[in-house]
Amino acid sequence: MSDKELLELAAKAAGQTVVRWNDGGEPYSSGQGFVLPGGRLWNPLISDGDEARLEATMQFCVHWYPACVLVGPNVG
Repeated sequence: MSDKELLELAAKAAGQTVVRWNDGGEPYSSGQGFVLPGGRLWNPLISDGDEARLEATMQFCVHWYPACVLVGPNVG
C-alpha cells in the first residue's frame, strides 16, 4: 500500500474532506499530502499536529520506539 492510499483511508476514517492530492512537486509545497478545502496540507505521516488530531479522533494511542511504531486502543 502506498502512502497516498494509506493517507486516503486515514482521511476517510477521520472524516477529513480532501480536495486533491499534492505530490510535493508544486512550488512552495511543504511535502506530500492531501489538500483540505481551506488549502492546508494534511499528512499525519509528516505532521505531528495532524498525527495528534488523527490519534484523538480515532481514539488510539501511538507508541514510538527506535525500531518500530506500535498502535493500539487508547485505554487511558
